[in-house]
Amino acid sequence: SRARPRGVITRAFKHSPGRDQDRASQHIRDRSAPIAASTAQAEMARPSAIQRSLRASLLLVPIALWIWLCRDWPARLGFYSDDWMLLLHPFVGTAEAYRDIARVVASRPVSIPFIWLAQVLVDWSPVRSQVLNALMLLMTAACVGLLASALVSASRLRDGALAAACAAAASFIVFPPNLGTFAWGVGVTTAVPALPLFCAAMYLLLNSRGSWWRIGAGLLLSLLSHLAYEAFYFQEIPLILIAIALRGGSNKDIPWRVLIGIIIVNVLCVAFNRLNPGGVHKTFTLNFLRVFDAGFSHFFAILGHAVREHKILVGFSVLGAMVSGSICLTGIIEPAKAGVALFLVICGVVASGFLYAFAGYPLHAEGPPARVFIVIATYYSLAAGVLSAAAWCAFSNRRALAMAFCCCSLIGLAALDMTARLRVSEWADAWTYEVARLARLPPPVATLGSEHRIYVAVEEKAGSTIEPATAPWEITGAVAWASYKLTNSRLLALDLWRGVPAWFATPPDWFNRWNGTSFAQGPCKEAASVVVPATELWLWRTSTSKLTQADAPWQFGCQ
Repeated sequence: SRARPRGVITRAFKHSPGRDQDRASQHIRDRSAPIAASTAQAEMARPSAIQRSLRASLLLVPIALWIWLCRDWPARLGFYSDDWMLLLHPFVGTAEAYRDIARVVASRPVSIPFIWLAQVLVDWSPVRSQVLNALMLLMTAACVGLLASALVSASRLRDGALAAACAAAASFIVFPPNLGTFAWGVGVTTAVPALPLFCAAMYLLLNSRGSWWRIGAGLLLSLLSHLAYEAFYFQEIPLILIAIALRGGSNKDIPWRVLIGIIIVNVLCVAFNRLNPGGVHKTFTLNFLRVFDAGFSHFFAILGHAVREHKILVGFSVLGAMVSGSICLTGIIEPAKAGVALFLVICGVVASGFLYAFAGYPLHAEGPPARVFIVIATYYSLAAGVLSAAAWCAFSNRRALAMAFCCCSLIGLAALDMTARLRVSEWADAWTYEVARLARLPPPVATLGSEHRIYVAVEEKAGSTIEPATAPWEITGAVAWASYKLTNSRLLALDLWRGVPAWFATPPDWFNRWNGTSFAQGPCKEAASVVVPATELWLWRTSTSKLTQADAPWQFGCQ
């Protein structure tokens, strides 16, 4: 027979059935290797049972703390400070009310519709006012949580974005000085439009990724925020730099177009606030360094007094959370970058202190003046959110530290919530006193009488953190509300909005003098802050229900 060519025999050998099966098996093994590796990686990345439980309970933490804090808040609190002026318009919901509000807060035009809407919702009811305050606290905390998630979302901490949002929201809710903002109308008339708008602006700017429409929308929201309240002037700059530090960026990663736009927006807002002929202005004082030093040189003492009942527990829990969370953070990003982020937080806090000191406001953590703490509360909450994200991301390789952070954080939140409830009790005591005082108001005050007749409510009690209505716009509004409760008529508040209050009170550490032709009052050892013509003076000592006519000369306070 004819011999086959050698090449044919070779090819036949190479393509034998056994050889083909071996090659097919090897090919299947090679292709399945990446699949097996991906499966193994997915198994390693899959959250543990503890993490899944924590993730499910994260959203419940801020809500539970808010319910615990506010469960009897609306029934116990009432009207305070500027509430008497801003919320008690005689014709709520009308164009006249809108025009009057615009005249009073002309330098904060974005807050005008919020105040007008708040008047409509409150409708002279202290309970509805406090329900609105409590709801706005929750909404603002949610916005701060959104900003915290934006800070970490584009960094190596992005897996902990949910933890950052929930921790920041919970910290903002229980931060005791925030009660000085959300227990009265400033929370729903200035802080609420300003802070949520600021958070939304920062969310867009931090996630702009060079998009012009996001940058433009973020700058627009920032403009609206500053035209609602001045507390967050230039605060966009440290937050953008903090985000860059958390992302491990360098100088070349700084979005210069965004920063230039922010500077332009803030300069325009400062100019508008100073040059607008009406409304509330930040009157810059030359002694701002003294005001700044008086507050920040005692920063921890001021904050410690606000949490005095549980100061040790709060201090150790916050310190433990800060140390364990910082170690987790430095294990994820460079320690130098973490230090830069901390330094920028301090810069933002100091900048807010300078802003208020320029306007003559000292640093307070209790009572109505605690609204200056709104920026500090925001930074505190954002820092808590970032450290929570770091602990969440470090859970797989530094479980002990992450668990220590969780325990310290939960203890600290509970302690702050208990302290905040005690601050609520102080506000409730002030409202109880106010209601009892106004119940003793003499009946003849429903008709104020001649143009130059004035009434003075004489307080003979010691001063307190939360004072009853004392400023001219406060005591006039309080009298109008008391008259409304008796007569169902709100017309007594017209004098308040016309700027001619016939009522005055005696604030602590103020002098009050009447010489038969004019009435003057002001801080002790200073010039008079108020001088009005008055030929007739009637006194109401608030511990009684009697109204007596005074003889000139008459004076009270600063003895």
